[in-house]
Amino acid sequence: MTIIKNTCIALLGLSSIALAGPQPMPMTAPCTPTPPANPYWLEAAAFYGFAGKNLNSGVGSVGKVDLVGGDLTIGVDLCPRHALDLRMGYGYGSNSSNEHFGSSTLHSKARVNTFNLMPGYRYTRHLDGNWSMFLGANLGVNNEEIKARASLDCIGDKDHNSAWGFAYSAEIGLKYDWSARLYSFAAYQFSGSTAKPSVDIAGLRAESRKQVYHNMRLGMGWRF
Repeated sequence: MTIIKNTCIALLGLSSIALAGPQPMPMTAPCTPTPPANPYWLEAAAFYGFAGKNLNSGVGSVGKVDLVGGDLTIGVDLCPRHALDLRMGYGYGSNSSNEHFGSSTLHSKARVNTFNLMPGYRYTRHLDGNWSMFLGANLGVNNEEIKARASLDCIGDKDHNSAWGFAYSAEIGLKYDWSARLYSFAAYQFSGSTAKPSVDIAGLRAESRKQVYHNMRLGMGWRF
């Protein structure tokens, strides 16, 4: 009797499943990345910028002016790979030349000061161990100033001027995590600006081209 009873219960169970039809799959939460524990970060970096384009002729043969400087970047991680940031940077550089004309020598010197403010985006991909690779791009505004002077046979002249322009940059770098909060990084950055200030030295006009720099950045970051 027990065997017959269990068989009937099993058949009734199968019949109810068949009558009910296929059962819907359980709903699951959308696949979203886990928010970072410390989504905000602050970076301080020093850089050296090799000038790709710089001053036109006008202040002797000063030519290109490389930059040294630093920048601060504050950012927020939207998820482990994507972040938004805001960068403020300052750089300066100078170059001089001596040109001989018979017994006379033309001494020329030009100094460039530049400041930029650029919001941007960064993509980060984790590598082995504590290493990560990142790609970034920033767009914003730039102010550039030229200070120039020249002297020939004790007769000298000087001038300075500044201009605003559109600034842009793109970079690729490596990051190493020393702890959950502290990290260091090194990056190559291509940057440029449309600011073109000009100066007049003794009737000779020196105009800045659209700036192009190849920058090497080294810095530290802190997550909070």
